[in-house]
Amino acid sequence: MPPVIAPGKILVTGVNGFLGAHIARDLLKRGFSVVGTVRSPAKGDEISRYFSQYGEKFSYTTVKELDQPGAFDEIISTGKFDGVAHTAAPVPSGQSIVSVGSLMGARVHSPTVKRVVYTSGGLAASQPDPNTKYLLPKAHWNDSLVKLVEEKGDTATDFERYGASKAVSEKAAWNYVADNKDEIDFDLVTVLPTAVCA
Repeated sequence: MPPVIAPGKILVTGVNGFLGAHIARDLLKRGFSVVGTVRSPAKGDEISRYFSQYGEKFSYTTVKELDQPGAFDEIISTGKFDGVAHTAAPVPSGQSIVSVGSLMGARVHSPTVKRVVYTSGGLAASQPDPNTKYLLPKAHWNDSLVKLVEEKGDTATDFERYGASKAVSEKAAWNYVADNKDEIDFDLVTVLPTAVCA
């Protein structure tokens, strides 16, 4: 797949979040047009003021419920995007799977998208043990954390639920690509940061 190059148009989900805002700023500096998703007009107006120097190169749209099937259908089908940076995530729960599925399913309605970059997390692959050396294979999931959260239910910590939701949702994204390889023509890239600090 050829690279997405400026002056391409990129959808950045969760653009008012720490990571989403930094990604959008970098894209705008490089000459891309950016449409960001936010959960409310107030958040959209706030991030628009932050990016005001870019004029019409930046705009936002509201996606209130990330965990609803079809949440991204309209914006993806009408936006004529060259790429998508999916940084938004619902509150850690099983609904994270729906968020990724909604985004990936919406792609079928947009033949212009060349690349989807999904922000996962290091916990999706493994929960490190500092006393153990190991090399993770390409397709490795933190199934032990997912199992732990399933066993603990409501007593699981937010940290545990977050890691498990990233593991399950990233796996769902890759499964979607594998199951629909004859119907899609975009690249999926997942990024697994171990920490994002302000």
